[in-house]
Amino acid sequence: MTSRLPWYRLAGLTLFALAFGIGANSLEPAVLGQRFLELAPEHKNTALGLTTAAGLLVAALVQPVVGGFSDRTAGRLGRRIPYFIAGSALASAALFGVVLAPTLLLVALGVLAFQFGSNTAQGPWQALIPDQVPVSQRGTAAGLKSLFEVLGFVVGRALSGYLVADGRAL
Repeated sequence: MTSRLPWYRLAGLTLFALAFGIGANSLEPAVLGQRFLELAPEHKNTALGLTTAAGLLVAALVQPVVGGFSDRTAGRLGRRIPYFIAGSALASAALFGVVLAPTLLLVALGVLAFQFGSNTAQGPWQALIPDQVPVSQRGTAAGLKSLFEVLGFVVGRALSGYLVADGRAL
């Protein structure tokens, strides 16, 4: 490992926080709440609560398991990259699925697929700072990661609110 990484490499290693933050915060609460209001107005809170709880269970199970697998993976693309690619592709497709799903069950399955995909990518991603960043720069990398997480939250909530209010999310 080099003694110091350039700023753009630190940003690149932590930028996934922005993408994940936008994806997760676009989905909940605005888009998902709107979908349940549209598909099950009399049971919207129950549907949202059960779906969110099931999604959290998927996240709690998938992320540490996939993270462990990525620690032991050896391949042409390295230990982490295959999980980023597969997880990011599934999470992206699932977001479209949630928005386009015609039934409550398919919306819920889309949320579970999003959680599975995003946590497939996040487990290995959590190891990037210790894997790639010199000890002297880990604080800076963690700060960038936190900055991107907050920015993803703000952008995701603003974007989803705009899309739902404008009728474009459905």
